Amino acid sequence: RFTPAAELPDAPTPLPPWPPAGAAQADALAALVSRHPADLDALARTFGLAAPDALRPLVQRLAAAGTVGVRWQENRLHVLPPPPPAPAAVPLILGSVSPRRQRLFREAGLRFEILPVDTEELHDSADPVGTVVHNARAKHAACRARRPDGVLVTADTLVWFEGQLIGKPADRAEAVRFLRGFSGRTQTVFTAVAFSRPGDAEPALRIEASRVHFRRLDEATITAYLDRTSTLDRAGAYDIDEHGEQLIAGYDGSYTNIVGMPMESVLDWLRHHAPECLNG
Repeated sequence: RFTPAAELPDAPTPLPPWPPAGAAQADALAALVSRHPADLDALARTFGLAAPDALRPLVQRLAAAGTVGVRWQENRLHVLPPPPPAPAAVPLILGSVSPRRQRLFREAGLRFEILPVDTEELHDSADPVGTVVHNARAKHAACRARRPDGVLVTADTLVWFEGQLIGKPADRAEAVRFLRGFSGRTQTVFTAVAFSRPGDAEPALRIEASRVHFRRLDEATITAYLDRTSTLDRAGAYDIDEHGEQLIAGYDGSYTNIVGMPMESVLDWLRHHAPECLNG
């Protein structure tokens, strides 16, 4: 452990500037320990000093300036090369303008930048997993071309119901038809998430599937729900996070996946591949 100068025992405070003649000694000491770390006694002998404490003020000043490192070991003060500079912060970038995904990132305590992305999306009802993988990768490539410097996360989510991909309703009438069809049935929500660090050749992918079980819905329930909730911008014309208890009897799998981003997968990937992004 490197010990800040303020923690060294018997450190005289305040310390006056050393004389101009000490500058050459300071340079010589820093150059010496960069090649041969040593304890204070050995350094004092090297510099022809009878008492090691005579060198202590100089070591303290160099440590405070970051020119050398210091460490206590076996009751001796060891002078070391300076610690390496802290790595530059790598920004976490969310390639999505979805308010729900942004809220999930904020609730997880993540600091992130938002990067809007506009790509042509694939819709293949015969292959829901291939669809979300293709779309997440396409979004990732578009974002990475614009921001090569950050840890990047993109995602694509779809609702798959009885062999069909369910998108956003065009209007309220279609929203009613969607919810009427979901009544008493189960659908699957798929999300693919693409991750990469700067310089990665290809993004890593995580795929999540959750099942949503709907209550039996009568016309009054559907009307009341749509009156209370704006859902035209949401796949399937519902939001489990907004009055979802009116429609949904239960679910299997990740709740946040149903909202739009499986945060369990996001946090796990960051923990293993970009832990600096978890420090807030």
